[in-house]
Amino acid sequence: MPGESSHGIGTAGATMSGHILIVEPTTSQRIRLRGLLAAAHYDVVPASDAAGAARLVAGEPPALVLVDISGDRAAALAFLSGIRGRAETAALPVIALAAAADAGLRLAALRAGADDILAREVEPGLLLARIRSLLRVRDAAADLRLGDGAARALGMAEAARAFVPAGRIVIVTRRRGALPPPLAGLAHRLPGGPVFLPPEADLAAGEPPADLFVIDHADGGGDGPEAAALFRLIADLRARAATRHAKLLVILPETATAAARMALDLGADDIVPASAGCDEAGFRIRALLRRKCQADRRRDRLESGLAAALTDPLTGLFNRRYAMAEIDILARRQAEGGPPWSMILLDIDHFKRVNDSHGHAAGDIVLREVAALLRGNLRLGDLVARIGGEEFLVLLPDTPADTARAVAERLRRLVERARIDARAGGAAAPLRITLSAGVAAGAAGLPAAGEMPQLFDRADRALYAAKSAGRNRVTIAAGA
Repeated sequence: MPGESSHGIGTAGATMSGHILIVEPTTSQRIRLRGLLAAAHYDVVPASDAAGAARLVAGEPPALVLVDISGDRAAALAFLSGIRGRAETAALPVIALAAAADAGLRLAALRAGADDILAREVEPGLLLARIRSLLRVRDAAADLRLGDGAARALGMAEAARAFVPAGRIVIVTRRRGALPPPLAGLAHRLPGGPVFLPPEADLAAGEPPADLFVIDHADGGGDGPEAAALFRLIADLRARAATRHAKLLVILPETATAAARMALDLGADDIVPASAGCDEAGFRIRALLRRKCQADRRRDRLESGLAAALTDPLTGLFNRRYAMAEIDILARRQAEGGPPWSMILLDIDHFKRVNDSHGHAAGDIVLREVAALLRGNLRLGDLVARIGGEEFLVLLPDTPADTARAVAERLRRLVERARIDARAGGAAAPLRITLSAGVAAGAAGLPAAGEMPQLFDRADRALYAAKSAGRNRVTIAAGA
């Protein structure tokens, strides 16, 4: 077609990565949509039918698909199902457009794989807001998926998809007895049973935290001044830690396009027209709960992977990698005029004898018990890490050398007085364990780049001096 190209539009040299695919049989409508998206700085690839669009998606999946389902509905719905049926495109955002979408067509499009269905002549601002909203969801999911490879490398492969739990649903409304059509026949059938709260209630309260908020604004005045209360509510839910990851579904009059646009940009996940049927609302609610469950699983796996990369699996303490990064932070802070800080290196005396005499299982018990004693007898802001076989590191922010020495002495005495019961590991009786410690303090005026190795070396030499002097003692580094 004149003025159209299969290579997208945008800045010179732009690639098709992240482009939007328009599937529209009518030339004038295709050109209108392309111009709208180009003005918003999106790269666009047009297709005139579902068959051509399917080939384009198979070749290089776009960032989002706009597909008109007004004409050949069967082909368009089959195209949507094909997208959802391929692993590479199962999460691809899709917006369906229809000239006149009855309840049956709307539900069919959603079931086939559309994330939303909008009027073919949708208000441009609302269409762009919906695109931005879906692309944010896509990018957030991609960020969480970045941790999947690391999780698999750490032996935490994703478990098989489990049944999606019902979730906790909160319906935010002032008219529980006169719900809008999407909820009137649905509320009693919602999974888990909903909680009804007025907008002014503390929506972040309650246990467990809400998975989904359904915000009834069907009689809120549309785009009038009353919409400001809706916007404040959405912004507040997105700002609070307890509700930040909850899904938000807003019920609005179909004519409230400005309110819908703003709600989406503020963080609403979906908009349901007040005239929609309860089947459509139920489908959207289940889709949001499923998406929430998937995101929660990925977030948990990512956090577990980070924890595994930074902690010692035997003792639960931080590992050497994390401790070295913290030392660098403290050194840089002091180089910029921050407060003094100190480190303590501690080593279990004659630990090899424990393993040789009682076995490695007993040795593991000793390591765990010593780690627990150290961790339980330090301030909240202090750090203790296992950095070697039987060697531990304690970092003490805002602590001069004399105070650090007193801390090291207190820890030494605690371990000396303890009797560690390692009989479960093979020891015949509780074991008496002692520590040697070396203390070094951060030196004012040292550049941060040179502070860490120098300070660590001084603490290590002080520890060696404690060992050489007979063990079970604390030595402070020269000049500290």
